Amino acid sequence: MFDFVSAVIVVAGYYLSGYGDVIAEKTGLSGSWVGLALVVIYLINSFALY
Repeated sequence: MFDFVSAVIVVAGYYLSGYGDVIAEKTGLSGSWVGLALVVIYLINSFALY
């Protein structure tokens, strides 16, 4: 089970980094700003669950 979940996380991270690059290219922002925005969105959503 651990191996499966690890593989899912690796694949999701791979695709997320690609999507982040596309967003950065289309918006003209740097990849760092897009990454920061994605982390903030994740943190807001994770804290909203509690």
